[in-house]
Amino acid sequence: MESRRRNVWIVGLVVLVVLALGCLCALAAAAGAGLWLVRPEPVALEPRAGGPEGDRLEQTFAVGEAPRVVVDNFAGSVTVNIGEPDEVYVKATKKALRARDLNLIGVGLAEAVDGVRVKTGRPLFGRDTSVELVITTPPDTRLEVKTGAGTVIVRDLNGPVVAKVGAGTVEMRDVRGEIEASTGAGTITVGGAEGPVRLENGAGGIVYQGTPQGDSYLKSSVGAIALTLPRQPDVRVDLKTSVGAIELGCPVEGVVQPRRVVGVIGSGLQGTIQARNDVGGIGLNCR
Repeated sequence: MESRRRNVWIVGLVVLVVLALGCLCALAAAAGAGLWLVRPEPVALEPRAGGPEGDRLEQTFAVGEAPRVVVDNFAGSVTVNIGEPDEVYVKATKKALRARDLNLIGVGLAEAVDGVRVKTGRPLFGRDTSVELVITTPPDTRLEVKTGAGTVIVRDLNGPVVAKVGAGTVEMRDVRGEIEASTGAGTITVGGAEGPVRLENGAGGIVYQGTPQGDSYLKSSVGAIALTLPRQPDVRVDLKTSVGAIELGCPVEGVVQPRRVVGVIGSGLQGTIQARNDVGGIGLNCR
């Protein structure tokens, strides 16, 4: 009798286990089907940061008449114009592909004994980040600018200017002091120059217009060099290209060959222009 009861309990227990497993399988199947039927929630994309929507810093520094302004920007454009005679104004606008990367960009604006220092820092994990810098400064500022990638524009300064760009264009208008500019890839344009220049680029062209004073040197690895001088200059010229031709719009007394010109225009006492081009032509005009 007891053996029969034990068998009944065992059978009942087995039935319960089987039913429980069946329910679990059914629930799992329904859940699996539901995964295919439920549409995932849309993910909101962050807006592209930059321009007026980027973080902006502004500061004004009291300085003397001829301060030294040093700018070191990891990436982004730098524009420098003349402003008040006794102050330097800096506006820095952070830009990033993702808004959350803006806070990772470092911007340092500091007063120095001889002027102002501006330095930006690239974030370690940020994407497509840069800083746009706009600076106004006294006319006699001694300016040094470096940016890894971007455009450098300088206008109307009297003091010496040094600009170094990893990749990007350099534009200088009516800079009357000594100019030194270089870029790895991009065009260098100088207009209204009144002092010695040293212009070098790896790939791109060089466009120069001005009144040479002292010794000037222009070098392009790949790209044309265009020189425009006053109508009656008094300079010595030394022009050479390895691949390309030299075109003269000024009368040069000396050695004139298709790829090498060495001679004098006028008295030659005003200055010296030396231009070298590996691949590209050289044009010289007086007007």
